[in-house]
Amino acid sequence: MKRLLIIAAVLAVIYVIASPFLAAWQIGAAARDRDSEALSESVDFPVLRQNLKDQLNAELLGNAVEETDSSLLGSIGAAIGGVFIDKAVDAWVTPDAIFRLMRGNKAKERSGDRPQPGGEEDGSDTGAARKAENPFRQAAFSYASWDRFNVTIQSRNDEPVTFVLRRRGLGWKLTNIILPLSERSPW
Repeated sequence: MKRLLIIAAVLAVIYVIASPFLAAWQIGAAARDRDSEALSESVDFPVLRQNLKDQLNAELLGNAVEETDSSLLGSIGAAIGGVFIDKAVDAWVTPDAIFRLMRGNKAKERSGDRPQPGGEEDGSDTGAARKAENPFRQAAFSYASWDRFNVTIQSRNDEPVTFVLRRRGLGWKLTNIILPLSERSPW
């Protein structure tokens, strides 16, 4: 009986440590297969949208303060920009946009630029097709805390894009995407 409890405890510890890797693998597999339903099960869309809104609004506010020295016109512009960001994020954060980000692309592309499932119909070379098949192939995986796990990939501009998974009960959900918001960034 004591041996069974030890085995159960060891298996529980292994599961707790490995579960975010498993969740990241499931998200990567959903992206590889372009399976929107499977991805939707691994993403907490309301939290993800709110986190992206907060991130983009903070960037907009920081830029507005720098450029306008807190003038009334700058404040009005920041408020209007905040409303625009909220609407844009609500419309933009979809499984398809997440698929594009996982491949290191811009989240918003023209529909003609969108690679087809399988990667070969879009005329790309086999290296690009392999990348589309495994979006986390060269990702860096790390625990940020007990309930936060980061998967970082490089965008096509060699800037990091971090997918943040948070513990939800026994599983993990994608709750944030930290975009590179530098001056040269396409985001």
